[in-house]
Amino acid sequence: MRKTLILAMAVLLIALSVVPAAAEPGFVLKLNGQDYNGPFTVYDGSTAVPLTFIEEALPVETTVENETITIGLDDATLVMKLGSKAAVLNGQEKAMPLAPQLVDQDTMVPLRFVLESFGAQVGWDAGKNEISVTTPVLKAGLTAEQMLGKITQAMTSEGRYKMKADTTMQMEMTADGQTQNVDMSGQVNASVQEKPLLGYVSTSMKVDNITGTDEAVPPEALVSEVVLNDEGMFMTMPGYEGWVKMEMEGLDLNRLMEQYGSQDPVQSVLQMKEFGAVVNYEADKVVEGKNYGVIHVAMSEEALGKYLNSVIEQTGLFKASDAEANDTELQAILDQVLKNFKADMSYDMVFDYETYLMVSMDMDMDMNMTLDIPANEESGTPATSMQIKSKQQAVYQIYDYGVEFEVPDVSGAKTMAEVMAAMTAE
Repeated sequence: MRKTLILAMAVLLIALSVVPAAAEPGFVLKLNGQDYNGPFTVYDGSTAVPLTFIEEALPVETTVENETITIGLDDATLVMKLGSKAAVLNGQEKAMPLAPQLVDQDTMVPLRFVLESFGAQVGWDAGKNEISVTTPVLKAGLTAEQMLGKITQAMTSEGRYKMKADTTMQMEMTADGQTQNVDMSGQVNASVQEKPLLGYVSTSMKVDNITGTDEAVPPEALVSEVVLNDEGMFMTMPGYEGWVKMEMEGLDLNRLMEQYGSQDPVQSVLQMKEFGAVVNYEADKVVEGKNYGVIHVAMSEEALGKYLNSVIEQTGLFKASDAEANDTELQAILDQVLKNFKADMSYDMVFDYETYLMVSMDMDMDMNMTLDIPANEESGTPATSMQIKSKQQAVYQIYDYGVEFEVPDVSGAKTMAEVMAAMTAE
């Protein structure tokens, strides 16, 4: 008898470990503010709901074959198996808090994991024992995240486009106890082609005001140009007539662009959200009688830092064959910038519902960075630390999709070493 009782208890414990217990009295589940009266269970802080609840909350397609559960919404797919906490979301393995179970002919799945995988929000109010589900706004049948992926795909398919922007920047620089403030405004023009790599950026910024120094406001705008092609990066420099080829040890632009272009845009958007980006629709915008969609993207200081580190790692900023890459001067600079770079960024993208192409973008970014400047023995300048704060606003127009463009001739460019040698000789 005792042996039988022990075996019965063991079987019961095993069953309880895999099957969610019934919800305790008083738990409330709401879908978009409305009480849900169907079955659901709560176990160890996690909620399981019938597959029909997922279908009610989102316009998903579901199939259950043998023990495999598949949920799809546009380009996103989630695959689960009865009795297993392992899942596959868009080809990536994920761990779930609860294993799907078949209970009273209902296929029960973990509520938060499934719904958040497709852009819904799940909240918990401990004071009310209330679980709230808010499903995302859909436009043209797509969530904001899916639409952002669609926009990226459309722009990539066009291959070429141009951008122009009016921009303003307010900078505060503090070093050795002294603070300077600089207000600037200007224009940015860019032409971009992904394959083969070709890009041209022209920036003209005028200093509008300077405080904290005796220096006068420069009468002329500060103009810079950058060309990117399959041979590298070229730019103009103040005080030098001609183009300079930027040879930074370890930097492989072609590999960077090739891997960047191979990134799945939908996965990139989902990755941004995983790091904390907020992506949502704003009210549509009417321009000359035509309706355009608006997507708002915001990344906090922490989210942006994690995302930038991830992009650098995934795109392979440094040549894989360069065993000494971690010791390069560029790596040291990047390490310091990434370590001390803090920023909040947000932008509103206006897109065409018919083509999914972006037509304009309003961008705001607040940046804070500290740079440690080493001592210079030749000039006798001691080591110091500089703190830079800036606020930048820009309004971009994106146009001429698919149109070919020309860039300046950089065939006669000199290397940085050659330019510095020539300037020193003078």
